[in-house]
Amino acid sequence: MSSDLVAIENRLWAAADQLWANTGLKPAEFSTPVLGLIFLRYADKRFGEAGALLDAKGIPADEREPMDYQAEGVLYLPDPARFSHLRTLTEGANLGKAIATAMAQVEEHNPELKGVLPRGYNLLPNATLVELLRACCSKILPASLSTMPRPVRRKSSAPSACCSAFICRLRTGCPIARRTAARENAPVSAMA
Repeated sequence: MSSDLVAIENRLWAAADQLWANTGLKPAEFSTPVLGLIFLRYADKRFGEAGALLDAKGIPADEREPMDYQAEGVLYLPDPARFSHLRTLTEGANLGKAIATAMAQVEEHNPELKGVLPRGYNLLPNATLVELLRACCSKILPASLSTMPRPVRRKSSAPSACCSAFICRLRTGCPIARRTAARENAPVSAMA
């Protein structure tokens, strides 16, 4: 399991490198597009599981309504809002528009999420979104949050497994985080 965590961390750092190199995002803003895609992947997995339960109950797919999925405790996802749909798009497709549309449709069919999901994917370069989708599609990234171990905050400069790894690394004195902070001309203590 620890090798999986290292692999997940490496994939997330690679995504952060893509965002750093190819966008105008600041390090504090990297989590928004990444976590939005991880959210879509998890919601799609849960949607698929609910579909299997509804199949077992004898409700045909063409007769299902959003309320059927919500009764199973999952978000309703129309086809263009599913992560599996985003994975089928070609690299030449306008991925920013497709992801923004997916987020908008999730909010439209699930009013409790109105205004909560990330926006601005259409501002990111297509090549960066391709890499982000690859990072989120990785088989080593658990599709179920229940299979992920709890984050551990370490007191050394060893890599952290938590979602806010960048801030953890700043607090522990990681040289990579210090160089990144220096690039922004911001004191390390101000970023933590």
